[in-house]
Amino acid sequence: MNFNAGIIAAWVSAIAAIIALGIACWQTCLSNRQSLFARRLDLWTITEKLVCLYRNSACESKRDEGPQLTIDLRYTWLTNTTFLQEITPCIAHASETDYQLKLHLKLDDLNSLATEARFIFRGEPGVAISNFLDAYQASLLSMYRYQILLDHMQKNAREFGWTLEEAVEKVNEKSQRKELFDAENALETAYGSLTSTKTISKIERQIRLTRC
Repeated sequence: MNFNAGIIAAWVSAIAAIIALGIACWQTCLSNRQSLFARRLDLWTITEKLVCLYRNSACESKRDEGPQLTIDLRYTWLTNTTFLQEITPCIAHASETDYQLKLHLKLDDLNSLATEARFIFRGEPGVAISNFLDAYQASLLSMYRYQILLDHMQKNAREFGWTLEEAVEKVNEKSQRKELFDAENALETAYGSLTSTKTISKIERQIRLTRC
C-alpha cells in the first residue's frame, strides 16, 4: 500500500513538474511575442513617420537639374520629426566637428534600425523597410556633404569674385551633385517599393500576428 502511494506521489510530482514546465514555456513564448510585437510596432512607427515626411517633402520641392542651392531646406523637411529633430540644426553648421559627430551618431541609429528590420520582419517587408531606411540615411548624408561643398563654393566665390558658373567648375560641384541625385533617386525607388499596397498589408499583418 505504501509502495502504491509512493508511485502515485511520484507520478503526481512528475505531472506537476511537466505542467510547471509547460506554463514556463508558455509564459516565455508569450513574453517573446509581446517583445516582438512592441519592437515591430516601434520600428514601423518610426519608419511610417519618415515615409510621411518624404512624401510631403517630395510634394513641396521640385528638383531642378542645376546647383542645389536650397538643399538645406530639403534636409530640414526630411528631419522634421521627433526621431531626427536633434540633427536638424546640423545642416547650418555643416563644417563644425561637433555637429558632424551628432549627425553621424543619429545616422548610425538609422543604420541599426535598417539592420534590425531584416531580422524582426520576415521576407519582403523586412527588406523593403531596411532598404528605405538605408536610402533615407544615405540621402541625408549626401545632402550634408553637398552643403559642405556649397559652403566652400560660396565662400570662395565671395573671396575671389567668381560667378556661379565659375564656382561650379572650380570646386567640381557637378560630381557632388550627381552623388546627391543618385542618393535621392535611390530613396525614391525605396519609397515606391515600401509604400505599395501589397507591402503595407504584409507589414501590418505581421504586426497583428504578434499581438497577444
